[in-house]
Amino acid sequence: MGGDWPLIGRDAELDRVLAPIAEGRSGVVLAGPTGVGKTRLAREFIRAAGAWGFATVRVGATQASSVIPFGAFAPLLPDLRPGTDRAETFRQVARAVVDQGGGDPVILVVDDAHLLDDSSASLTYQLAAAGKAFVMAAIRTGEPVPEPVVALWKDGLAERVVLEPLSDAAIDELLVVALGGPVDGRTRIQLAAKSGGNVMLLRELVLGAVEAGVLADRGEVWRLRGPLPSSDRVVELVRARLGGLAEEERAALELLAIGEPLGLAAFASLADESILSGLEERRFVRVEEDGRRMGVGLGHPLYGEVLRKVLPTLRVRQLSRRLAETVASTGGRRRDDVLRLGIWSLDGGGPVDPARLLAAARRASVLHDTVLADRLARAAADAGGGFDAELLVGQLTSQNGDPEAAERHLASLAAPAGDDARAGQLAIARVINLWINLGRVADGRAVAEAAERDIVDPAIRDELIAHQVALLDSAGRTTAALALVEPLLERASGRALEWACAMGAACYARVGRISRAVELTEQGQRILLDSDLPMSWDPGVHVTNRAFALTFAGHLAEAEALARQQYEQAVSDGATGTQLLIGGVLCRIELARGRAAAAARWGREAADLAREGKYLMLTKFVAAPLAEALALAGRVADAEAVLAELDALPLAFAHMFDADTARARGWAAAAAGDLAAAQARFEDAATSAAESGDTVWELAANHDLVRLGHRDRAGRVAELAAGVEGPLAPARATHADGVQRQDPVTLEAAALSFEALGALLLAAEAAADAATIWRATGESRKAAAAEQRARRLAARCDGARSPALAIDVAVRAVLTHRELEIARLAGAGESNRDISRRLHLSPKTVENRLHGVYEKLGIEGRKELADALSAAGLPRSPD
Repeated sequence: MGGDWPLIGRDAELDRVLAPIAEGRSGVVLAGPTGVGKTRLAREFIRAAGAWGFATVRVGATQASSVIPFGAFAPLLPDLRPGTDRAETFRQVARAVVDQGGGDPVILVVDDAHLLDDSSASLTYQLAAAGKAFVMAAIRTGEPVPEPVVALWKDGLAERVVLEPLSDAAIDELLVVALGGPVDGRTRIQLAAKSGGNVMLLRELVLGAVEAGVLADRGEVWRLRGPLPSSDRVVELVRARLGGLAEEERAALELLAIGEPLGLAAFASLADESILSGLEERRFVRVEEDGRRMGVGLGHPLYGEVLRKVLPTLRVRQLSRRLAETVASTGGRRRDDVLRLGIWSLDGGGPVDPARLLAAARRASVLHDTVLADRLARAAADAGGGFDAELLVGQLTSQNGDPEAAERHLASLAAPAGDDARAGQLAIARVINLWINLGRVADGRAVAEAAERDIVDPAIRDELIAHQVALLDSAGRTTAALALVEPLLERASGRALEWACAMGAACYARVGRISRAVELTEQGQRILLDSDLPMSWDPGVHVTNRAFALTFAGHLAEAEALARQQYEQAVSDGATGTQLLIGGVLCRIELARGRAAAAARWGREAADLAREGKYLMLTKFVAAPLAEALALAGRVADAEAVLAELDALPLAFAHMFDADTARARGWAAAAAGDLAAAQARFEDAATSAAESGDTVWELAANHDLVRLGHRDRAGRVAELAAGVEGPLAPARATHADGVQRQDPVTLEAAALSFEALGALLLAAEAAADAATIWRATGESRKAAAAEQRARRLAARCDGARSPALAIDVAVRAVLTHRELEIARLAGAGESNRDISRRLHLSPKTVENRLHGVYEKLGIEGRKELADALSAAGLPRSPD
């Protein structure tokens, strides 16, 4: 990480700097700001040219050498006799440069050519013009360049290549390579924004963040866990860049550091407009169209940060007051002027208007800057903002990761008597905090029911009922939640209807009514977009529900495209809640595809966000698929650690994900080799899902049992699949039918169906099941073809393994499911009596079955059993 970073995102530029050699031209000039990657590209150019037989001579100009004749070439100067005329001096210095090649053609690399003294600049031009050397000169944009260097490209001797900042896609790729693993979306965006695409700054920011422990890898994904620090090296680089500013130029940048972006008219009224063109030319500022007006901002994100660090407090207050007065006098017509006016009013240190601060806090909250919003809301409350400001403080305290303090604060508030709207807002704020953040579902229901008794307004009552639907659903009572939400969907309007759509969609998806679920997500999103209503929690819930429903149906490609688009939007907006939800859905999509490692990466990112935000309910939402992904990847200890962490959470009344969690426990047990425990957990999952009314999860749990070889569940799979919309459910039923009837043709049809959906692991298992039966019936050619297909599909599963794929087909073909189970336990050293107790069989039955195993495997007894099982890929120990 600390060495040279790879050259990424510069293929086109590398082609351009290499092309002049092939074209017979005399040079190339690399132009760009400091740190953009000129030196790194030059090194790659030199490496390529060296392979073509060129020798490299490198010189560098500095501020000190710029006043000395031939200062850049000082290390190469020959002994010159006093009185040697100028022309002869040039000839001797040129000969000294060429002689450095030892007879090979020479590439002269000139670093910081914009600092060359006149003699060095002229010599550089003459070497290129005479064809004595191929010149590669690097110049810094925005700086004056000696005329002979400019003439290199003006006279057509050299190609001028401008290096622009790296694209976001290139930064993403570079971070993955440099860090050795994927980087979460929000971290990537923060690093890209703060570095401005400058590779040197990016490298220093990453190294500083890693050193400070802020940027860390939890085994799946690199993610920032706190504000991105600026290392001393980064600050030094920026200070050096700002060091040559005139006093009035620095004053103008200080204004922008506090107030960017500023309208051109506002900037002109605060600073001398005549200096703007000079600052823009040197890229200290940027002037861009902002709607119908021109806006002025700093040329690099770090300029503002460094300037703000060194500004004295009194200077900040003075600048803030000037900005507030100037923008307020123009009417503050831009959408975010309300936010900036609030910040400047607060930072200016004078009297503040609580209404202005509250409006600014709400705008900051909409923009997902909850820390800034909290600061503004508290200031509004302190300035006399009343109930509305205090309510927002409570909501933001919850969002900023302190739900216990939020509940204490919200519980202490009392809405004005007779004001149903505010009473409803307070109750809902408490319900959401108790439900999502604290997992106290029963307490949330008590708050909602108490408020409903006191509120008369039917619209507010409907909104409270909509949140009670969420509480019933979270308690694992899907059927009851649907009964409550259905009449609400018929009569409610506004925010109550939007939330009813959100919760109704989640419930309908899990009972298999996919089209109804999708319809409600679209309706809820329309209500949100077509009105000014703020949503109770997170607007991403509608897209999350739609992707969830599509995944349950088996429309995996559509679900993934939708989820990835929403994920990119969430990280761009800084919408952590949406990023968490969509990350959890992407984990489930990858699980459905059978890509265990990719699922684990998404799950880990979402779990970290849930943990840091103290969203207990959502921790359960993402922990179960994460544990399942880790188990399928063979990382049993990691899966069990996630489940242990989940067990430690105070979620006694949150049963919404019990079936999902039981399935994860089943796959962890299966990965550990304990198939009896896996069976028990899958049975628990099926029972839990049936009790709550979650048809989709009950179907999945029964299909899990079929995947372990329990044919008796095939009928229930078929029964449940008939009530679930989409192509995935009938594919499960086909697979179960093939297992029950031991029909390889049906199993191969199931494999085809799963593969068409992109459910690769299920497709591989169905093909392996078919291969087992073909082999058992003596159809060796068909068995070989099915085995080959199973291997091909499994190879696309990102490391996922399941019992159907782990055990050799030849062994599965001769041993029954029960024989495999007994053989595994015996191979692990358990006695016949221990096995009989574990599997609820008589010791005599165990003994008889084991003798059958020895005969089928061609071994003598227990001593050879462990090795035979290991060779077959069967786990030897349930531990």
